[in-house]
Amino acid sequence: MAINTRIYKNYGNQWCGHTEIDLHVENRVLTISTSKSYGLLKTYATVGIREGAFISHTCYSDYRKTWVVMNPKRVTEKVVTQQHNEVVIDMISSIIADVNKFYKEKELA
Repeated sequence: MAINTRIYKNYGNQWCGHTEIDLHVENRVLTISTSKSYGLLKTYATVGIREGAFISHTCYSDYRKTWVVMNPKRVTEKVVTQQHNEVVIDMISSIIADVNKFYKEKELA
């Protein structure tokens, strides 16, 4: 399983974490993102379909779930890196299991 992670500043000059994991099923890609939203630092997972150089998402149909929400005093590179890496390292098997369950239930419906 190839895991590509990067920590960077976005166009709003805020620190973000981004990890992509190829799920090897129907070109699905799991994306784990950490960013500031409404004053909170959130880490969430989404699944989309890789189409060439792009990943497409279908609203209300593809997987999306918030996994960690924190309220740090400041959102620094260190804080983003720590929260993002903890989710990727410690929770990845739980996230992938939840994704698989989501799509399995969707197939049965």
